[in-house]
Amino acid sequence: MQNKKVYSFILLNFLITWGCWLAVIFLMDGSLTEASPGFVIYGLGGLLGPVVAAVISQRFYGSKVEFRQFLTDLVKVKVNIGWYIFVLIVPLLLGIYPFLIDSLFTGKIQMSFDQPYYAVLLMLPMMILGGGLEEVGWRGVLLPEFLKKFTPFTATLLLSVIWAVWHVPLWFISGTAQHGSNFGLFFVSVIGTAIVLSALYIRTKSIWMCILLHALFNANSAFFASSGGLHAWNETVSVIVKLVVCIGLFMFLLKGRVATIRASGGVSNARY
Repeated sequence: MQNKKVYSFILLNFLITWGCWLAVIFLMDGSLTEASPGFVIYGLGGLLGPVVAAVISQRFYGSKVEFRQFLTDLVKVKVNIGWYIFVLIVPLLLGIYPFLIDSLFTGKIQMSFDQPYYAVLLMLPMMILGGGLEEVGWRGVLLPEFLKKFTPFTATLLLSVIWAVWHVPLWFISGTAQHGSNFGLFFVSVIGTAIVLSALYIRTKSIWMCILLHALFNANSAFFASSGGLHAWNETVSVIVKLVVCIGLFMFLLKGRVATIRASGGVSNARY
């Protein structure tokens, strides 16, 4: 693991993103609407932080070979079609199961939507900009570096802590999905999401696929959040079930495999 690359990525990422989000909190009263000036600053913070930090840390603290590989993985769209099916189905299933749990205990199905499911695909371009491109940094820089020193599972847990803390200012900005929510449940959910993204990256070596999966997670989350809602107790149950399911997917996808991570220094032989 190249410490300078890791530290520079984390520092630049937090400086850019937190700088933008703290400006919204302290200079714009922490209020966010799509019509407010702060919305642009908020969006740029989430987009530019991971992307700019990733490019700078890879360019200045990695070798030329690493930087070229980073750019190749970033636009690697040629993967087995099965992975595209995986990326489409997993966010959908993780979006539906809380309603199945709710109906199992209550005998009622709470789903009621104002728009058809294909609206998720219409939201995809916006969700790539508003979340998916974070993967340029998280899975494009931080995960490969952590995998040089840690097992895939440990690397993912460490990344999850940093990723969750990176979101903290959003709890102080009204109008965000995080505002007023339970940070503990959010953190557990982040671990589950990161576990699936780690497995996808390790198996495909494609940052693009991680961008797509992240965007579809966000789009499905927004779509199912627009339903008739769930009982309060189900949020905790659903997050725990999500974590268990994601760990199961991780173990299934990586079981018995040697993680061959194309990063500087060659191959990581760590097992989860």
